[in-house]
Amino acid sequence: MSAITKHTYKQIKSLLNGCIIYLETEDNRDVTDYLKANLEEIQAFFKTKYKSFIIASNIELNPNLKEAVSYFYPRINFDTLNFSVGNSNQYLLELFGFNNQVRTGLLSIDTETTFTDLSNIKIEDLKRFINQYVNNIHIDDFDDFPFFDTNFDDKIILDNETQELVSDVIKKFNALKDNGNFLAVLPIIEKYIKENNNDLDDLSSLLIDSNYNIYLPDYNNLEIKLSHLSKCVYFLFLNHPEGIYLKELPSYKEELIGYYKRISNRLDYDKMLVSIDDIINTETNAVYVHLSRIKSVFTKKLHTTIAENYYIQGGKERTKNIKLDEGLIKWERPFINFLGLDTLLEIDDDE
Repeated sequence: MSAITKHTYKQIKSLLNGCIIYLETEDNRDVTDYLKANLEEIQAFFKTKYKSFIIASNIELNPNLKEAVSYFYPRINFDTLNFSVGNSNQYLLELFGFNNQVRTGLLSIDTETTFTDLSNIKIEDLKRFINQYVNNIHIDDFDDFPFFDTNFDDKIILDNETQELVSDVIKKFNALKDNGNFLAVLPIIEKYIKENNNDLDDLSSLLIDSNYNIYLPDYNNLEIKLSHLSKCVYFLFLNHPEGIYLKELPSYKEELIGYYKRISNRLDYDKMLVSIDDIINTETNAVYVHLSRIKSVFTKKLHTTIAENYYIQGGKERTKNIKLDEGLIKWERPFINFLGLDTLLEIDDDE
């Protein structure tokens, strides 16, 4: 396995983990015809052990593929790439190190990747083999004790629209995994890594441009759109990576006003003060509306394992902060006077 393939291996296993793929690299028509004719029954049988059974030569491209995979892998610009199932059999055998060793069989991708050679199996023995194969799949016991995230604040919730969107994308993603459509993505992932020399799991930087628009440049310049007030709240937490206790929000009033003056087109200063006073009101906890909106906007665009690095979070009665490393936060025109924000640091174009 080449160095680049090793680099790619983790990404591919994350897409195909739990899949058992039937590969046919020689003419074994009887076995293939039997598996295709009984595919739904066989897939249901494998599902009893939480496995997805896929026939590689049976794959058809699904229109949902780009949307679902982009949600999990936002670094790849699928609009500029062509999907092609191609010779998935040969590609997978080479990728997992089985090239020239086997022909027809089952490739099981899990903690360990194994290949079971079926080149010489008789059709009359196939059903018995499948029963034995599935019955021998080991399922790890799960911990009976529930896990409680002590950093969780149940007031920072996703809105209903976002919850429905995420649920729909996850369903599409799982369906695409079950029917093997991800086999078309594997060469694209490898091509991306070869050309860009980075990991698909690397987080994007977060850029606030000179007009205070928010972008994720490494995720195909994805824009994160927030209302002016929500953006003020977001900028406040970006500027305080150490975290903020919500009960102490009143002491950040001047800073919030400064952000609002810069990014809002409102001219009525008194109305601006009313809006900021509403945010910092510790009795109503109105700030949670903005924390939830920020969380929802990021979660609509990115899978939660990625989005959680960008939105504001924290446990009850604990500081709230943004997990993203400070080195990934880029301001084109950084605020430097946080008591009134009347001064901006102008960045020379040559820097």
